[in-house]
Amino acid sequence: FGSGDISAGALGEFDRSTAAVAASGAQVTRQERRAVTSGTDIAGDIIYRLAPRLGVGVRLDYIHSYPQSSILFRYPGSVNDYTLDTTPLVEIYAPRPGLYYERPLNSWLIFLANGGPAVHFAKYEFARRFIVPGREDDIRQKVTATRFGLQGGLGLELLLNTRAGLFVEV
Repeated sequence: FGSGDISAGALGEFDRSTAAVAASGAQVTRQERRAVTSGTDIAGDIIYRLAPRLGVGVRLDYIHSYPQSSILFRYPGSVNDYTLDTTPLVEIYAPRPGLYYERPLNSWLIFLANGGPAVHFAKYEFARRFIVPGREDDIRQKVTATRFGLQGGLGLELLLNTRAGLFVEV
């Protein structure tokens, strides 16, 4: 899997279903589309310093997203509202060993770089529910995957005092 596969799959299914509803002549009364990237993204590092600027360590990344997208619509001449809901669940764990490097740029700003091999354990579940008066049509998919790769980051740390700082990484 690639970084864009999950977003394209989940939102693509919602977009295809929404396009089919619109093509049928239905009037959309409410639409809410949430990105798969909305959710929790947490990472933590444990680093052992080999030298003042160099360290080795382990990192764990955790990503969890459960956005719901929905559309409420009505067919011409109908008094009933119809609902289409999609709910993808994305959960990824990515542990990795790595090398860590830091270089002070001045007394309050530090440049940081890290990287190493990672294994990604991914779980993806997708549910689509189409509700019409007197009937429901449900689709459920569940997929798991494990992949190896390289993962790293570059960042800046702004030192607030000797024990605290703000950290930004890309």
